[in-house]
Amino acid sequence: MKNKYWKNYVSILNENSHFIPSYFNRKIDDISLDIEVIDNAKSTVSQLDLKTRNMPINIFNCEGELVKSSHHFRGPRHDFFKYDEKAVFDTSNSSEIVAGDTIYLGWLIPHYGHFLMETLSRLWVLELLEGRKSYKFLFNFYKDGNDFIKSKKWAEEFLLSFGIYKEDIIFADNNYEYERLIIPQQSLVLHSNVNVKSQHYIWNKIKEYFKPEDSFGKRKVYLSRKLLRKEKRRLANEEEVEKIFSKLGFEIIYPEQISLKEQVELLHQSSVVVGPSGSALHNAAFMQEGSLLISLTTTEFCLLNEVLCCYSAKTQYELFFGTSSDAREGVWSIDCNELERMLASHKFINSI
Repeated sequence: MKNKYWKNYVSILNENSHFIPSYFNRKIDDISLDIEVIDNAKSTVSQLDLKTRNMPINIFNCEGELVKSSHHFRGPRHDFFKYDEKAVFDTSNSSEIVAGDTIYLGWLIPHYGHFLMETLSRLWVLELLEGRKSYKFLFNFYKDGNDFIKSKKWAEEFLLSFGIYKEDIIFADNNYEYERLIIPQQSLVLHSNVNVKSQHYIWNKIKEYFKPEDSFGKRKVYLSRKLLRKEKRRLANEEEVEKIFSKLGFEIIYPEQISLKEQVELLHQSSVVVGPSGSALHNAAFMQEGSLLISLTTTEFCLLNEVLCCYSAKTQYELFFGTSSDAREGVWSIDCNELERMLASHKFINSI
């Protein structure tokens, strides 16, 4: 089978761009997935130091040895987070016993895009276990934990789409011993690669839960960041960019103003979605096969993560670069004349 690289999948739309994204010459390989089952496993309190990127493994087998398959991977070499190989089970606190089967789901990450791509990435295991029995679900967390799920309706809804209720969740805030702990690998590793089949199952489970109506081909959408309170990665001339898309019949949508159900339905019904790079574009996971996502971004912020969402959803992905006007503050702009020329000659958009 002929090797396929990310440069064969992603298109750059700028007229005279010589920029090559760092991931372009990397080979596309499905992540190989495995499941480890540990009898009489133990866990201690989860710990994470974001400054040093140290993430001690807190899952141990019955002999007190580290269970390395529970480590969280990120990055092209999977080594973004480090762990202490000399970590030992903390016996200073008594352990609570958890009967039956518990599924380890890794880290609860309190950020929409990372939650969608990383926190949900072990849930492919439910396709193999579906209908067998009830389970408990173990999360490591480094911020807010249960309070986060209570305060973010979208997090609760994502978990409900897999049949995970708050009362079935265990947070690693104490010592626990598990009769049986099931540890699936991540089906998506940020900045690295994805297992398409397993990730497709995850995206489809979410869509099945929200039951979006099918009207593919009828919607063109621009996802705006204009109303976000954060100044991070602010598109300075976004109002002008919005007007260009509005003239072409695009709906201008502010994702923070609509529910998760409405976002899933919107993306599922859209044949083409455009927007500044960010968490909202990760919702491309809910688009239908053959649809198109165009990411407006800069060469300084050109990541593989949106690509992984699109590739696993079997949608098309294209890039259009703007220019940073203040790289330190993250402020950037789009050449609207070049944008209009690109849109005027874009075969897919003009065929809708």
